[in-house]
Amino acid sequence: MDPLVEEFVAAQKEAHELLAKGEAAKAKEKYLAVLEIYHKIDKSALEQFHKELAYDQVNALFSEVNQAREHMKIPYNLVVAGLLILALGTGVFLKPSIVGLVGLDDLVRQEVNVNLSSSSIRELTLRDHPLSLAASGEFTGHVKLFQKEGEQLRLVYASNGTAGTFTDACAETCTISTNSNVVELFAQVQENASLFVREISYRVEHKRNTAPHWQGANTNFRATVGRSTTIDLSDYFADDESDPLVFLSTTGEGINVEVQNSNITLTPTSAGTKNLLFIASDLIAVTRVPVTIEAQ
Repeated sequence: MDPLVEEFVAAQKEAHELLAKGEAAKAKEKYLAVLEIYHKIDKSALEQFHKELAYDQVNALFSEVNQAREHMKIPYNLVVAGLLILALGTGVFLKPSIVGLVGLDDLVRQEVNVNLSSSSIRELTLRDHPLSLAASGEFTGHVKLFQKEGEQLRLVYASNGTAGTFTDACAETCTISTNSNVVELFAQVQENASLFVREISYRVEHKRNTAPHWQGANTNFRATVGRSTTIDLSDYFADDESDPLVFLSTTGEGINVEVQNSNITLTPTSAGTKNLLFIASDLIAVTRVPVTIEAQ
């Protein structure tokens, strides 16, 4: 196996393990590392199927990490942020710089958890006009699932008449064109058969993502030795798409750094100039800004 592929698989596995443990913040950090490895794969001489597989896996991982945002809090102390900086190959810049990672096409996964024991139609409201439509779930007996648009039926999945599961099935709906974000699913369920649709997934038109940007007047801050100074980074970073941001910071010799949500608390232990990196991410792009702390 190619070393890049091995690195990608290992990092992706770590991210999933962190999500399974409920460690959302660490999973977000690992996602950014996975994304960086994907870009290396995309620019490499690897065969196209490797690139396409990595692309799908990154999109799926992003969806899981993005959903975890609503359920988990960022840990209060992110000294481990230094590991993220190394993973992303960050250097120290001479002036504030924005470094953004290219956004990927949006793959949306939406839980539906619909049990069907007879033929029926279900209406779903999606995030945007879907460019594809796939379903995952389980069945017993003979069942068929269609996307219904007017009088037209497009097959999503047809069972083999026994029992089992299906994942991201899209027989005739791997590419679709519709002018609405409301879709109808028509289930054809024979007697003594059943269909459970756990999740649907669909691609939406890629909207260009921009990295968070620094909106502070300067990058110089003052602090007093032995005293804590708190800086709210939401006052200094902004995002054009109004995406929720995750904030991180490096640490430095002679200064203690703690992160609590958007607040960074700095406590110098010695006088002098301290060089740090303040970091903001919307989980797609990363912005890193060098700052100086003058401790007196």
